[in-house]
Amino acid sequence: MNLKQYTLICACLIWAGGATAQKKKTTVADLAWLAGCWDGSSAGREYLEQWMKPSGQTMLGMSRSVINGKTREYEFVQIREQDGGIFYVAKPSGQAEASFKLVKYENQEAVFENPQHDFPQRIIYKLEKDGSLTAAIEGMSKGQLKKIGFPMRRAKCDDNAMTLKPSSSDRPAGQSSAQDSLLAALEKKIAGQEQKPAEEVFKNIQLFKGMPAIRVSCRLPSPLLSASIARIATSSISGKKTTKRQSRPRARCGK
Repeated sequence: MNLKQYTLICACLIWAGGATAQKKKTTVADLAWLAGCWDGSSAGREYLEQWMKPSGQTMLGMSRSVINGKTREYEFVQIREQDGGIFYVAKPSGQAEASFKLVKYENQEAVFENPQHDFPQRIIYKLEKDGSLTAAIEGMSKGQLKKIGFPMRRAKCDDNAMTLKPSSSDRPAGQSSAQDSLLAALEKKIAGQEQKPAEEVFKNIQLFKGMPAIRVSCRLPSPLLSASIARIATSSISGKKTTKRQSRPRARCGK
């Protein structure tokens, strides 16, 4: 091997080593493993997180903590690319928005940091080998290093864990459990007939004449779906005629 060949081989080896050493730039898309729903519990506290898939250089998420059936804390979050970096932007309940920059990403572990923030200064997400998720917040608090972990498992986004059954105290004013049952019956009755005129679907009802049937069963977040409507709708299902005329509801529902 002559000197020229030896020099060329060395140069190729150096170039290959340098190219391997250069790390691929991390993007929001690399955090796709975080997308979906996660839940966990500790010391009587249930915590739940839900993340949208990466798109447009962002991921959007939300979380809440529930104790004894009551939401105690919640948070809206963005992970977004900006100013040449990736930032975790959090808006917790009752606190000002805070931004943490991604300072480390490897082996499906992301560490976001903001040394100027009070507590935490770091937010960590790590996908474990068994598919579970470990989230943690850490930093200095009262002169000591403090770390709080939130182990979570993947959950179905339509799971009961993500949609806690509302208690009677969460029901809109004027809406009873009996009306809940009535609404379910109405929805079943109009299935496949949502756009037909109400008088065709509800044979004995004239109050909603000309209105699409779907509007009769809208779940209104107010007392508008009151006992008077319940009585009319019930009579239309049971076959009893209603004679009393009432003003048409003013609620607007989807087409």
